[in-house]
Amino acid sequence: MLTPADLYVYAARAQRVVDGDTVMLDVDLGGKVHAYWDCRMRGYDAPGHRTVPGTKATKALSDLLMAADLLVRTHKDENDKYGRYLVEITLPDGRDVATTMVDNGFGLIWDGHGGHPDQPGHE
Repeated sequence: MLTPADLYVYAARAQRVVDGDTVMLDVDLGGKVHAYWDCRMRGYDAPGHRTVPGTKATKALSDLLMAADLLVRTHKDENDKYGRYLVEITLPDGRDVATTMVDNGFGLIWDGHGGHPDQPGHE
C-alpha cells in the first residue's frame, strides 16, 4: 500500500552542478517521460559559488552526484524564491546528500527561512 511518504520520489541523474547546493537534474517521471529540473537542495546552504569555499563545495557536490543513479524527493510543489524545486537527494548507498555535505564541512544546516546561516564565503 502506498503512503504519502512514497509520493514525489523519482529516479534522477545530475546533468550539471550549478553550485554547492543547486543542481540541474534529469528526472525520470516514469512511462519514458523525463523532465529537466533546476533544483535546490532542501535542508542546507553552501557558500556562494564565487568564493573559495563555494568553489570547493561545488566540486564536492559534483563529485558526489555526477554519474550516480539518484533518488530525488520533492515536497509536493515546494519551490524557492527563484522557482527551483526544493529537493532531498539520496545517493545509491543511501546517504542523504545535504547531510553528507554538512558533515564534510561544505555547508550549514538551513531550513530556508530567515537569513542565510553565517558562514565564510556566503554572498
